[in-house]
Amino acid sequence: MKRLILFLLINTSLMLPVLACGPGPAYDPNGLRIFRVVDYESIDPFTQNMRKNVDAWCNLVGASFSFADVKAVVYKSGVDDVRYMREKHRLPSSLKSNAFAKALCDRNDLLDFLITAKTCETARGEMNDPWYYPSHHCPHVAALEGVIQAAEGHTTDTLLHDRYALQQMRAQLSLNRHQENVNLWETYASHLPQDNVLRTLMVDYAVGAYQNVGDASAAKDLIMDESGYFDDLRILARIQSELRNTDYEGIEPYDWEAERMRVTFLQNRKTAIEAIQHPATQRKAEWYYTLAYIDDALGNDVSSEQYLRKAEKAGGDDFIRESVHLFRIYRDAKSLPVNDAYEQQMLTNLRWIEERLLRDFPKGKELEKFEPWRVVYNYSSYYWNDMLRRIGLGIYAKRLAGAGRTLRSIEVINYAENRIFKELKSDFMDDNHFGYLFQALDTRSAANTMQYVDRLQHPKDELSRFLLSGSYVDYDWLHNIAGTLYIRESQFGKAVDALSHLSQSYTGDSICDDPFIIDYRSPARALTQTTRRAFAAEMVRLEKVMKSASNVNDRADAQLKYAIALRNIHTTVWQAVAYGNGYAWYIDSYTPNTHKLYTETALERSDKMLEQAILMYTDDERAASAELSLKNFRTVMEHYPNTAAGEFVRSHCENYYDFGLRSFRSAPHLTSWYFNKLR
Repeated sequence: MKRLILFLLINTSLMLPVLACGPGPAYDPNGLRIFRVVDYESIDPFTQNMRKNVDAWCNLVGASFSFADVKAVVYKSGVDDVRYMREKHRLPSSLKSNAFAKALCDRNDLLDFLITAKTCETARGEMNDPWYYPSHHCPHVAALEGVIQAAEGHTTDTLLHDRYALQQMRAQLSLNRHQENVNLWETYASHLPQDNVLRTLMVDYAVGAYQNVGDASAAKDLIMDESGYFDDLRILARIQSELRNTDYEGIEPYDWEAERMRVTFLQNRKTAIEAIQHPATQRKAEWYYTLAYIDDALGNDVSSEQYLRKAEKAGGDDFIRESVHLFRIYRDAKSLPVNDAYEQQMLTNLRWIEERLLRDFPKGKELEKFEPWRVVYNYSSYYWNDMLRRIGLGIYAKRLAGAGRTLRSIEVINYAENRIFKELKSDFMDDNHFGYLFQALDTRSAANTMQYVDRLQHPKDELSRFLLSGSYVDYDWLHNIAGTLYIRESQFGKAVDALSHLSQSYTGDSICDDPFIIDYRSPARALTQTTRRAFAAEMVRLEKVMKSASNVNDRADAQLKYAIALRNIHTTVWQAVAYGNGYAWYIDSYTPNTHKLYTETALERSDKMLEQAILMYTDDERAASAELSLKNFRTVMEHYPNTAAGEFVRSHCENYYDFGLRSFRSAPHLTSWYFNKLR
């Protein structure tokens, strides 16, 4: 074993996680937000209230202004712009042509309020960030305290009291002062006229305050009092907002977050049951659907199924019927036995989702806002594509793989991941090594990739043809992956066959290193560029020499070179076997990280082959040359002093002593291992 010491030291020092290239999808598709009970666009209270608020601002100034100008100042401008107007009494460059802003330049009272409002908005936005961590002397808390003080200083301001009160409620909500919000509502806001838009905006904060202090009955009564009847739509809109936030776009929640989510589910479950029992309830399909969703999230499959069947029978408008049907697809995808009937039902379901994906696909200016990178990293972006990914990637592909239907699983992954890019004609749908399709191939055998290539070229059935229509197909990319995996598996002949399919223009199989050089710092290695195909062909040639060469020293030379390359491709020249290490944190359970297993096997095999090769030599000159190539200088001098290699070591002894021994003595983490082996 001591003959291998320096070679192992040189290469083992590089066995670091340098193999990880490409982040992979950021979040699990199972976190995409499936709950959809209210069409916000149909009720759109935010836009309605915004227009009322714009009109109210025009009344405050005493003149008419365009909606766009008022919105730009009140809703879009930053606090620094307003401070500039207050201090300089002139317009900042961002508002230089805004007539409403110009009118505000002489109204210090209104500018002071806007500074307070935007300070509140900024602080609350920072505190709502998922990465916000409260600490002593938090500037955002101090800012909100200042907002509350400013509001309390304007309780006698007949012009702006209502506006300051709204900001006070918002600040107190962020500081968890729910009883103070209840008091503010009961003593002041509730007495404002019903048509006052500020009162309307404060109602939701008051409802939330009552709920947080444990008075759900008062919260429900307030909603009824404001609308004059049992307002299903308004309650459902609030519940939708709360429940959709529990998905967290796939981020695994901390324990305290999980408990908070459970409480949220239970509170809303109670509300839903009370709503169904209320004699004035208008939307039973929505409430049954809500209960089915909540019980599914809580793991109560039996009751979830019961409520879902009631929702299916309750009817409702087209919007809720689609939501209910999608949830039926989701529930069946999770629970039905995986067999041929399952695949046939899957085809029907995927077609149904695709029809809606194409029907509602963003167009014109809405398409300009569409951000493909959000799709790639599993952020919520476009509802129907989110659902295709959640069900296709998150459920179908996993269950198919678990049932041994590997090729079908890969087909579904390609379709669910790339269907939307057929419509976008996006550059994201190209030669990449970070998506789910790549993971599915990279973590399975090379044979699976070649079988998938055959499936693409010869679709198996109607389902295969449908999935192919929405899939990404690049045969160079696929053959290169197959060749790389065959090299990883040490099946070099099959690697040559797979890589022989690459087109002449394809450059993706390049290796910017020489796998056969021992010293990773060698200038020759850095200047060498080869391809996976050329490397695999050379390994095939060496295998033939190792097996059939008549001269034992020739066989030993071939085996030595082969063993060196086998180690290098799993360490320093990792590009030959991987595009990245495949970090387990982004690979799903149906695509486990197998790279490490192949690496361990290859390194063990390399060690044994090196030992065997050294023992095979019968010619001292060639044996000494082999030891020298492994930088085993002491062995050369002790066993082969009269060879050309021995003469070379003697003539360079000082340099080789420095490199071969002293440098390792100065490395504490290697010293004990090295000298123990040396003995």
